[in-house]
Amino acid sequence: MKKTFILTIIFLVLTSLNAQTVTYDDVAVIVNDNSQASIEIGNYFKEKRSIPEVNMIHINCSTDERVDSTEARSLINQVSNYLTSNNIASSINYLVTTKGVPYIYDAGNCDTVPGFWECSPIDQELTMVINHEENILSNSVFNNPYYDTLVPEFIQEENTFYLVTRLDAYTVDEVKTLIDRSGPDIKVDMSSAQFVFDVAFASDTSATSPFVFVIQRGNEFVQSKGWNSIYDPESGTFITEASNVLAYYSFLFQPSNKVLNFQWLRGSIAFLGMSSSAFTFLHAQNPYNDLILADLIAEGACGGIGFFGPYFMHAGTIWPEIVLNKYTYGLDTIRQSNLYFNLAESYYQSISRLPSVQIIVGDPKTSIVLGDPNDINEYDRIALFKAFPNPADANLTIEYEIKENTPVTIKLYSLFGTRVYQHNESAQFGKQSHKIDVSNLPKGLYIIELETNGLKTREKIMIR
Repeated sequence: MKKTFILTIIFLVLTSLNAQTVTYDDVAVIVNDNSQASIEIGNYFKEKRSIPEVNMIHINCSTDERVDSTEARSLINQVSNYLTSNNIASSINYLVTTKGVPYIYDAGNCDTVPGFWECSPIDQELTMVINHEENILSNSVFNNPYYDTLVPEFIQEENTFYLVTRLDAYTVDEVKTLIDRSGPDIKVDMSSAQFVFDVAFASDTSATSPFVFVIQRGNEFVQSKGWNSIYDPESGTFITEASNVLAYYSFLFQPSNKVLNFQWLRGSIAFLGMSSSAFTFLHAQNPYNDLILADLIAEGACGGIGFFGPYFMHAGTIWPEIVLNKYTYGLDTIRQSNLYFNLAESYYQSISRLPSVQIIVGDPKTSIVLGDPNDINEYDRIALFKAFPNPADANLTIEYEIKENTPVTIKLYSLFGTRVYQHNESAQFGKQSHKIDVSNLPKGLYIIELETNGLKTREKIMIR
């Protein structure tokens, strides 16, 4: 009974919080200095998300999408050495690779059944770059401790791995468009947003088809939450021309015209379960003209997951009800909560073992909230609000920027809703900084709140 009561308090505290300011201080971007595309994308993402310079990891490697073990090992070692030598290994939760950084370790025969197991996505190998070095490029896996949990925020030190996503598309401009249409707290109108589940590929569209069964479960889940969906298992018609698409889910190979003609919403995500749906992000390397993840990004999808090689069913299934449950968590009850999952968290919550065979594309901190899509996001309105280091063990520094001279209140709450610190000041226009001694506070998750002119912004902080 006591445990139930405590969990109820935690849930009520989390669900009572309004939108928080999301920072990218725990995001590191990997840039290949031999690739102009990688440099341009890295700089663009850094400027758009205010990523600290120290979090920009510059490496020198091949610009090919596929590399051998020597090149892959060199790339991974450069990232590992940078994280440790700059003392940011424990403060980084997300790694973002960029177009121009190799992403497939190719043992030479990835397109055959035996050879497939000798190959792997470098992005996924990077999940283990600090705490699981012995597993890198070894074909060994470990169970994902973050799999299908309700942990409100991913912290690398607790889970012992990084969440890795990629900024890639056919062109640099398409990547920039993806960045512009992504980010935290994208507003979505639940009454018009649509989830598309396509089963036209299947030779057996009966409920016994394993592919159709997976997609059917996803459709049933989103409908149970009150979302709109398009799902037509009977006609066998390839779904095109859909509007207000928030998510797309399909398996296997698609018709060769590669055109969906969807109208994708900001913050939209996709899943292509065909065997080689993310085997390239280069036009010239898609000889079969199959619909692949890069085609969806070119059309306007803001994130997606695909497989780098064949025989994906041997590696497990990404269940749509897990991904979509996390990405839309609580929105059916008009969520006003810090208990939410961003793009990277949602995808990795659905992967049971690491490293996986998936490539995940998108801004890792893209997330959605209910609201008018034409309104300016809270994230866009707030110039600056940072709390660091996170996790903290001695002093916590709060940095913020205000547009006028105004009273400011800074509060720190425990996860149980108890206010453990408050500071009031008359702040001056511009950037401000304030330090809090947290050395005597119990370890755990806390909420830091800044209030000015009736606007409250919050961020989760771990004290260790």
